[in-house]
Amino acid sequence: MTEGQIGFTLYVSILKFTKSTLTRDTQHDVGRHPILDLAIATNTPLHHWNNKQNIYTSSGDLLAPEKSNELSTLLWEIIEEAFSHSAKNRKNIPESQSLYDFFVAKAKENFPDGKEDGELLCQMSEMWGAYIGDPIQKQSLRFAWMEECCGGGELNFCFV
Repeated sequence: MTEGQIGFTLYVSILKFTKSTLTRDTQHDVGRHPILDLAIATNTPLHHWNNKQNIYTSSGDLLAPEKSNELSTLLWEIIEEAFSHSAKNRKNIPESQSLYDFFVAKAKENFPDGKEDGELLCQMSEMWGAYIGDPIQKQSLRFAWMEECCGGGELNFCFV
């Protein structure tokens, strides 16, 4: 081995499906995607963005549309509340208190008798990591106000 080698070879395949690839290499109609065709053929629940959401429990069960809407709406309300709380109280919030800790407290507050819904809400909150690039458990509530632009809405830029 030479300096910089770690003792194994890694091969990566990147597959890209484009409209021209689909029409040239497959029997699918222009504009159709083989993964979409497979999902339709297997009766996989699908949705359009900004439409109803399909939310699954950790055991793989699809939630009823009403429950999905309720939890999704609450999730974004809590994120907004966390931003506001963080902005107003940032000097008094310990750096160690995470955004996830805030969610756990709000889940207990919103579902005092519904442990299952509260746990699911906390699991759903973990998607916030995709917006900020770190797990929600690592996001300090103290500095959460700086991430407000990540959720979209009317802000197109961040004030730091």
